[in-house]
Amino acid sequence: TTLFRSEATRESLRSAPSQAYEDKLVHNLQIANQLLASVKHADGVAYVDEYWEEIDSGRINGFGISLQRIPKEVRHAALGRCHRYDFKAASYALMTSLALSIDPTIKVAALKDYIKNRASIRKRIAADVGISEEWMKSVFTSIGFGAELIDSPYKSIRAKLGQTSYDRLVVNLEFMQIKLNLDQVSKTIDKHFPSAGFDLCGT
Repeated sequence: TTLFRSEATRESLRSAPSQAYEDKLVHNLQIANQLLASVKHADGVAYVDEYWEEIDSGRINGFGISLQRIPKEVRHAALGRCHRYDFKAASYALMTSLALSIDPTIKVAALKDYIKNRASIRKRIAADVGISEEWMKSVFTSIGFGAELIDSPYKSIRAKLGQTSYDRLVVNLEFMQIKLNLDQVSKTIDKHFPSAGFDLCGT
């Protein structure tokens, strides 16, 4: 039984306040039906197979139906009441704090400034580089997950930005100071945990 057959669903479609709302509802219902069809059961537990692959930035990309990648309205409906924690947004602060606890003498002023004022700093650098703020946010996320600043079209940051914007990025003093601070944080942690394979920030 698909979710489209629900009387409540049909009523919601009939009384949609706008075409955009109706389109979004239909799209979410289609995703919900795909998710429902992919659910498996074993020993009284319902689950969905997920397929992931690590890319060169260090991030993990999902494929096909995934609770992480579907619209949040569908995810909330599937999981019910739950709590979400955005570790990606906090990763710079967590890593910097850990590195400073290991070695309080490391110089991370630029990184601490970014942690405190990241929205305005991303906006300023994005304007200088000539890319959107969303793309600039993606670059910072990538280097936080270990992406390298290498001038190669096969590397994630260079591939995303293109040659001109990439060249502007690597000569932006504010960005490079943050990147150098981040490298110092990563090296400090790597040195302290040599046998743990600790690799959360770019090196």
